[in-house]
Amino acid sequence: MNIRRFQGWALLVILPIDLLSFVVGDAPWYGILSIIAVILFIVGVPAIQSVQPMGTPGLAGIILIELAAVIALGLNLLGGPEVSEVLILTSVLAGALGRIIIGWRTARANVFPAWAGWAFLAQGILNLAGYIYLYDLGTFGSVLGTIVFLLDSVAAFGYGLGIVRRQS
Repeated sequence: MNIRRFQGWALLVILPIDLLSFVVGDAPWYGILSIIAVILFIVGVPAIQSVQPMGTPGLAGIILIELAAVIALGLNLLGGPEVSEVLILTSVLAGALGRIIIGWRTARANVFPAWAGWAFLAQGILNLAGYIYLYDLGTFGSVLGTIVFLLDSVAAFGYGLGIVRRQS
């Protein structure tokens, strides 16, 4: 198995892990599932650029997404009540901008399924909007958080599927 195929499988496995973590929610091992999904995401995302070269903007988008994921992983591992709001904002902004760039370029390129690009783009926009304003809206904020979570998982699955199919 080559590295790109492994990266594709890493992205594919995120969806079932995220669905399981969504179902178990408050279980003691929820945090472990979350950390595993973020690590798989960090491992898999670079394959997007190698399968669908997007030039400098695409490379910048991948770097921003990776930065956001590494910050999120660090916050999951080390975070507590003293977590800096600046770190959270940096992760949200980098992730949103990177997902918008990659999602838009994917939707236009016809290399991966266009729905994966649109899901990535929508996740970036909704996560940023949710961070800025909408999560304070009680039930609507909770629903939005669930949509953002699922969009990211579905987008990762779409990219993983595209990578694995190309490597077969």
